[in-house]
Amino acid sequence: MPNLSFAFQMAAVVAGALGGTLLGIAGGSGGDLARRGEHRRWITVVFAMVVALGAVTAIVGLVAGGLSQPPSVWLGLVIIGVGLIALTWGANRHLAALRAVAPSSRNLDSDEPDKSS
Repeated sequence: MPNLSFAFQMAAVVAGALGGTLLGIAGGSGGDLARRGEHRRWITVVFAMVVALGAVTAIVGLVAGGLSQPPSVWLGLVIIGVGLIALTWGANRHLAALRAVAPSSRNLDSDEPDKSS
């Protein structure tokens, strides 16, 4: 009979690797799309996934701290979670500033030609 705790740990490792890979691919394609100013909804979804991942990571770290785990276990989780949230918030602010000055974001007068190109 296989060891159930080992099987659970391996399933957790595979799920974490798969989730991290998929989020990395989504972030890479989202970064390329954001650079070109395309697919704003997709960028919002990717940012929301990263913020949710950061929040879950920080909460798990706080729970681990509450369960009297050593700081080497829970402190890294809290720092990574808060860092993900802060970096995503900063990137979203930066993109909002770029979108505000982008020609496609402004309402153009139909009589005036677009001089941005």
